[in-house]
Amino acid sequence: MASDVLAAGGRRSISVSASATVLQPASVALVQNFSAGATKTKGSNPTGTVIVPATYPLFGSPAPGYPDTQPQGGANAVAPAAARIDLTGQPNAAFTLNVQGWTQVAGTAGATMALASNTYYSPTNAPTNAPRGVFNAQGKATIYVGGTIVLARDPSGSTVTMKPTFTITYN
Repeated sequence: MASDVLAAGGRRSISVSASATVLQPASVALVQNFSAGATKTKGSNPTGTVIVPATYPLFGSPAPGYPDTQPQGGANAVAPAAARIDLTGQPNAAFTLNVQGWTQVAGTAGATMALASNTYYSPTNAPTNAPRGVFNAQGKATIYVGGTIVLARDPSGSTVTMKPTFTITYN
């Protein structure tokens, strides 16, 4: 609300009232990197892909997909997993996670993430597949990030792991 007042000397002054909400700083902890699990490409294919839903292995369905790859079994078996990020921030405030890229941290060189294929799951935003959620009353939240990883030809197999680069913003 503004009021216009004639001040001494013929000058006008305006009073304006305003309010602001100060949000506590958000912090993030990468609990688990994205893992394609132990896989190998099929035959002489130059590449293969592994599709890991954001909900895997938290929920068994939908299961990962393996176009032109196959999971390794036996002693070399390693299950795939979506990345898990734990967040703290303003209780009951909405947030958005902004994944900016991925860095390979383990496995046969040459793997890449198809950035447009990122999938998301946050228990506070379910069932919508969007990179957002809401901090609970204690200011805690978790978001899982899945996606499609493209593997370079590797008929012997390895466990490829990718680390996300991300920021968080309040909505």
